[in-house]
Amino acid sequence: MKDKASLKILIVTASYFHSNYGGGQVYVKNIVNEMIAQNLDVSIATPGTDAKVVSYYQEKPVYTFTDKMLEDGLMGVKKLITKINPSIVHVHGFKEPFSLACKSLKIPCIVTAHHGGLICPAGALLNSKDKICNVKASDSNCLPCVLRNVKGGTFTFSIQKIIPFKLRLSIGKWLKKIPFIYFITPIGTTTLSIENKKREWKKIYTNASLLIAPSIAIKDAMLRNGASKNKIKVIPHGIPINIKDNSAILEENIEASKKNKRVKFFYVGRICKEKGVHIMLEAFSDLKVPAEIHIIGGTGNSKEEKYYRFLKKKYKNHDNIFWYGKVPPEKVNEKIKMFDIMIHPAFFLEVFGLTIAESLSMGKPVIATKCGGAEMQIKHKENGLLIPPNDVNALKEKMKEILECPDLLIKLKKNTGVNVNSINNHVKDLVKIYKPLVKR
Repeated sequence: MKDKASLKILIVTASYFHSNYGGGQVYVKNIVNEMIAQNLDVSIATPGTDAKVVSYYQEKPVYTFTDKMLEDGLMGVKKLITKINPSIVHVHGFKEPFSLACKSLKIPCIVTAHHGGLICPAGALLNSKDKICNVKASDSNCLPCVLRNVKGGTFTFSIQKIIPFKLRLSIGKWLKKIPFIYFITPIGTTTLSIENKKREWKKIYTNASLLIAPSIAIKDAMLRNGASKNKIKVIPHGIPINIKDNSAILEENIEASKKNKRVKFFYVGRICKEKGVHIMLEAFSDLKVPAEIHIIGGTGNSKEEKYYRFLKKKYKNHDNIFWYGKVPPEKVNEKIKMFDIMIHPAFFLEVFGLTIAESLSMGKPVIATKCGGAEMQIKHKENGLLIPPNDVNALKEKMKEILECPDLLIKLKKNTGVNVNSINNHVKDLVKIYKPLVKR
């Protein structure tokens, strides 16, 4: 109890704490819940519009920081941290300002990676050829990827690459000082954005006390881009697990698979291109054996919404494709109880893949692409199947294998407990790394 009492933890969130969009937010809510269950002294700092508002979550204070506080030379952030007076700060969002502020205040700071945007100027550690990036961030490596994310940017690459780097950088700085010009400003500032991301990442890995990588793949990306090996700790995410309930569910799953019935594939996650939903649907639509696929997930912006509408329109005449939209996290498990095997078709670097862990904990094996986090959780032909990313034929063949070999599905279901880490153990692992930092 004495060790726990010496820890006063501040959790910094990437977006509004009381919302639940995305795996990162669900994970942060899970660790806060578990910290409270373990009687740890935890507070939350979350972005908002009114810094005067302090709300409460299970009697724990939730402090708000604003854009203005982030832009005033860190004085606002420092004042907030000083007011809360934590012994350690665990940062999940706004990593640069909070790591800088903590270093200035001599408070240990841990930064957890939740997506490739921590390192990648294009945001997803996905190159311009839709392959997972395995090179260091640089102007030459990143320019085609960043331009692809800008409307009309790809068409300007051949011109930009012959313009000297320093001139492009100067143009970008000048464009930032003048009013926004449609088309010109986004394209003309790409070189500047790449350099800004590199500087931001350097400040994070230099000032943070420790970096948490949920998978070996993101650790390797951190190392490639300058972080010290001694500063990185690989700790896979944990999830809430009710061992008694899940054992009963597993028995039901196995019994259901022994009966002759139509296999029900399912997907849980954001409906966006890099998650590979279109690849999954193309593979499924080519199957000749009767099956179903159930899609749980929503969108977070207009680009994703356009993609979602396109897919629903394209496959509107497929009676065996079922769309559920966004389902509250606490309701997802109730949905997937009815299904057999999850598809995780992502082709970008998935830092962990929380939905993989959640599905395995429910006794549902997973067909997953080798996208980073999946390899940490899936043992091929033991608790799931691994395939190359962005490969329709490979996915179709594995789905056919499941349909044609009922015994394989039963075998995979029996082993779904492999590599699933509980949130209880995960928080204990976090506390183990907090303590030495606090005692320094």
